Amino acid sequence: MDHAPWQQRVLAYLDSCREVYNSLPQDGLQRTLLDALDPGPALVGVQNVTMPIINGDYLPGPWSAAVKRGREKILNRPDVEHRWKSAEELAQEHPDAAELVRHGFRPVKEEWIRGTEVMDALVAGKVAVFDATEVLPRSLFNITMVDIARMHGELASTIPAYHDWGASKGRQHVESLADYAERLQRTMAAPGRPTVPADNHRFVAHPGAEADPPTCSLPPGDVFWRATDLLTRGQARKVLCGARCATHRVTINTRRLSKLPEFDLHKSLGSPSWVSRVQNLLWTGPGPWNWHYDEEDNLLISLNGDMWAIVFTNQNDTDIIAGGLRLADSSYGELRLSPAFNSAFMAENSWWLQKYPFNFVKLKPGMAITVPSMTLHTVLTSDSTRILMNAFMIPEFKASERITAASWFREGRQTDTYLAVRSLKQASIARLWDSRGLGGFFMGTKLEVL
Repeated sequence: MDHAPWQQRVLAYLDSCREVYNSLPQDGLQRTLLDALDPGPALVGVQNVTMPIINGDYLPGPWSAAVKRGREKILNRPDVEHRWKSAEELAQEHPDAAELVRHGFRPVKEEWIRGTEVMDALVAGKVAVFDATEVLPRSLFNITMVDIARMHGELASTIPAYHDWGASKGRQHVESLADYAERLQRTMAAPGRPTVPADNHRFVAHPGAEADPPTCSLPPGDVFWRATDLLTRGQARKVLCGARCATHRVTINTRRLSKLPEFDLHKSLGSPSWVSRVQNLLWTGPGPWNWHYDEEDNLLISLNGDMWAIVFTNQNDTDIIAGGLRLADSSYGELRLSPAFNSAFMAENSWWLQKYPFNFVKLKPGMAITVPSMTLHTVLTSDSTRILMNAFMIPEFKASERITAASWFREGRQTDTYLAVRSLKQASIARLWDSRGLGGFFMGTKLEVL
């Protein structure tokens, strides 16, 4: 791991920012905006020019009826009727399909494209499935974290694996790849334990799940206290679920994995001029619900194990669903996503999803799906050995603002000053790793940016 005092890390980051700044054209727009930057005081709850603009519907109760009528009109799409999956088609992929169909939820048939069409799909804001072996080496698939640790030998003890709160104070939620792989191997080799849990397909939550705090998202140090509460209520199954998620689910940036089979996804995708680089993150272990959108266009790629991806087909309805917030389990408005894939809850609280076109795809190793900017999605699996690779398209400054009408970076969506600062941060963090081998910068509490 990067053993450097935080003061040294901060000073090195500032040096990296200066280097990137000095490399910008003196008469270019980004440098002009940075020269004129005056963010003002950093006041809690006060918007300044370095922050993104999040548009959304925050109307209070008296206005909700009118808003609801408008949403009903928007969400009624006869143009997708021919794309609904039949109950028979869905049953082949998901054993709980009858429960979904009974409540009126019908995913659409996914569209398949070639690897050479991936970037065109993202530019068009299209959700599509493709064969990832067309853009990545076959040797990257059907390998486990134990295999990856072995590839790296002694280096594995220096590579950090971040749990859900891995970036939090005290390093109690980060461990080395070597320790993680050893523990995973020991757990999966326990007598009588199946490699894939028998409940791997079951994601329709038990009644009342929406009222329970998500044990799966708790840091390992807090699982005991939550488990004690659940056990007193006779919910041992949820305790085990939470323990598995908290201890087996980690993320690792692939730039730290120097011994992986060599690949250059940016080049494989045609070296698009609007993408400065592709940020690749590995997600391992069980994955419960987490409805959200990402600012960047990205790909969900299955490297190992089966998982179910739910990806909505329309970017421009994000604000309608979640009040513009990135996480869709928002309490704003009436159109809420279920905090678990609970058909009964969704039927009562997310009635609009019965009309809303969404992809529900079982991703097997070698399969991938496009997720355009601001498209709500989640990934579900209970397999501790699964590995998903997220590939985020980091855009050049203002290069992608005209790509799709719904992109986070579309023209007029964000201020030029915000985009200039954001691009400077991203490039400086990448340069810091390239030139000094220093990381430790995060989006959220566990997604390391390098």
